[in-house]
Amino acid sequence: MREALDGISLSMLVGFLVIVSTLILAGIVHTIDTQGAWLVAIGIGFVMIVIGFAAYKIRMFLYGKTV
Repeated sequence: MREALDGISLSMLVGFLVIVSTLILAGIVHTIDTQGAWLVAIGIGFVMIVIGFAAYKIRMFLYGKTV
């Protein structure tokens, strides 16, 4: 169970860090292309969270563990 919690928290943490870093980057790029930068930041962060959660679910399925 602890491994499951570590897996889900790690994937969410990675997605959150990606959102924060890309939002900071979007703030820097703010003067160049406002809307595009924000869309890219939110999109990348969301995709990272989805990929992390999907990888966690697939791993749990492969190892036959249920949450």
